Amino acid sequence: MEDGQVKPIWITVDEMRNRLSLSKGKAFDMVASGEVEAIRVGRAVRVNLESLQRFIAANPYKSDGS
Repeated sequence: MEDGQVKPIWITVDEMRNRLSLSKGKAFDMVASGEVEAIRVGRAVRVNLESLQRFIAANPYKSDGS
């Protein structure tokens, strides 16, 4: 990267919640169901950023035209 910063591979559940405007329960439901790839490091849960981006790409908003 040009600015010398490393792109994060794993983000916190709170970061995922902020990106998608999710409730805490919905975010943890997505982790528990395997909709996004996540790991546990001690008591902390981290979500794989690429997995989250794939989830977003696979679930576009579809307006019904109303």
